[in-house]
Amino acid sequence: MKNLLYTLMCIGVLLFVSCDKDEANEVLEDSVVNDNSSEEIVSSDQLKVEQKLLAKIQKNGHEFKFIQIGKEGDIVIGHQVSENYTKNDQFATLLDDEKQTPFDLFISLTNKTIEVPAAIAATSKNGALELSGRKSSTKTAPIELLETGFSTMSKAACYDVGANKFRQVYCDAPVISTPTSIEFCDNGTWNTLHRSSFFDGKWRLLDDITTWTNVICGITRMQFLTDNNVVFQVDMGNGIWKYRWYTSNNKKRRVKRFRPYNTGKFRAFTKFF
Repeated sequence: MKNLLYTLMCIGVLLFVSCDKDEANEVLEDSVVNDNSSEEIVSSDQLKVEQKLLAKIQKNGHEFKFIQIGKEGDIVIGHQVSENYTKNDQFATLLDDEKQTPFDLFISLTNKTIEVPAAIAATSKNGALELSGRKSSTKTAPIELLETGFSTMSKAACYDVGANKFRQVYCDAPVISTPTSIEFCDNGTWNTLHRSSFFDGKWRLLDDITTWTNVICGITRMQFLTDNNVVFQVDMGNGIWKYRWYTSNNKKRRVKRFRPYNTGKFRAFTKFF
């Protein structure tokens, strides 16, 4: 009888632990690393990276930032998605076309009277700058096209789209990876997350990166790294954020997300291609 009771108690404990694990698996305290590297990742608040704001444009509750990074003049575009966007909102999916250049995106957001910052104009292809009739600007100050009432728009205290919606909409499920297009849909809630262009036991030397992040309260810091050097860093507050890195150099790529002030949590999608 004692043996039977002991066996039943063990089964009960196992069931409890299993259920508890399933319920808690959305919050993971430790960093997840998908490569076999032992190299140290820089995460200091004092980190200084070479990045320059070229333009900030607000449209229909969305905010777009064009940022020049590094000595090679790469462009990162950030998009803070409006919490109130509708199904037919053209600005909500503006960065989804992976064939568009930063120049293409800039002219789609601005009217013909706006000059194009030189670093953005330099990304135009096949004579697109000349065909657009736009002028290239050499001004050093960023262009700011701000929307009236943007800062007072209603926002949720903690904006969470949920695991299922994040996977279907922002991960664009099903998620499929190949050696030239590596995707990670981390639609649970996370404290720290580290992803890289390491696939099938090998480092893949790729150029562009696309990320979606749902920050649920607090601040999430994201870093883009090349060969273990941080080349871009941004702090994201509550909401939905998309960041796209446009570059023409194929190297080891990494994205690290963490909470510098131990507040809130986040969901994430990362793509190297």
